[in-house]
Amino acid sequence: MEQLYLDTISGATKGAGPAILRAALSVVEIPYKGAMGLRNALFDAGVKKAVDLRRWTLSVGNITAGGTGKTPVVRWLTQRLIADDITPAVLTRGYVKGTGELSDEADLLTRALQPRGVVQVGADRVASAARVLSERPDVNLFVLDDGFQHRRARRDFDLVLINAADAFGHGHVHPRGLLRESIAGLRRADAILLTHAGRAGESRVGEVTKAIEAAAPGVSIARCDHVLSSLRSAACPLSDAPDALLDSLNDARFFAIAGIGHPAGFQATLARFGEGYVGHHWFGDHHHYTDSDICAVVEEARAVNATAMVTTEKDWSKLMWIPSVLHSQIPFFRADVRISFADGQEQSLYERIVSRYRQA
Repeated sequence: MEQLYLDTISGATKGAGPAILRAALSVVEIPYKGAMGLRNALFDAGVKKAVDLRRWTLSVGNITAGGTGKTPVVRWLTQRLIADDITPAVLTRGYVKGTGELSDEADLLTRALQPRGVVQVGADRVASAARVLSERPDVNLFVLDDGFQHRRARRDFDLVLINAADAFGHGHVHPRGLLRESIAGLRRADAILLTHAGRAGESRVGEVTKAIEAAAPGVSIARCDHVLSSLRSAACPLSDAPDALLDSLNDARFFAIAGIGHPAGFQATLARFGEGYVGHHWFGDHHHYTDSDICAVVEEARAVNATAMVTTEKDWSKLMWIPSVLHSQIPFFRADVRISFADGQEQSLYERIVSRYRQA
């Protein structure tokens, strides 16, 4: 259903039926866009008040639903803050909608930031912040994960991520497109990070940059890519250094498995290893894996003589508990995704954030 919806709003599906549905969604888009605009105007005018969280607050968010690669950016930022002897706490919604279960992203951040970093899960970030300070008064900085539209929590710096390869959610606000609000909202950003810039290409990055500059003149813009840097075996904790080299895939026949929203980037990266990449099985985003799922996929891998299974760290949050993964005759490895910036832009962006924090 999710893919059908995406194909419809993008225009990939043709015919009278999809066209009528797009027209109907355009009608619903009008009140939603108006409501978001009014809400933002009330906050901008001070009619609606943002709550001070009692610590310097950095928001990492986006203006589209999903696909920007936010979790690796939050991980990069918090790990750098910890290295600078700052004690951050990540405030994240962090639950799978309707289930009460911890999300893959929240679990990943919890595992990655141990033991210094704090991850607090809850839809109400104000309440989450108060809970953190009651238990950990040594925390001196909050990171709002997915916080750009969560304006009830006051922030001192807004970092907005935009997927350069699919920048503006098909040009429409929900439900006609994937925009959470009009791109005019980018005026609130202190800095913008274009993700997946390499996959988008220079021409597309240039087009997106011009659109951003028109919507938010003078905003600082950096660019990065999400790259596979190494591998971890099933036994290697995320808080430890990776225990396998990415180059080891050159000598393996490996089969990929993932349940992520946009597997094309992961697939393209794995394809660079040539004939060693012998196949994959993509599940839906946030797929709830079962033992039978894994048994079936391992059989697919055995049929093409695979010697290794490769998955994402996000998927590992679920896979690590499944018996058929732990006892698989074909070993599982997790791809470690890191942020790679254009020359000099990593330090420039980080210093921009930290200098603002130290001046507060």
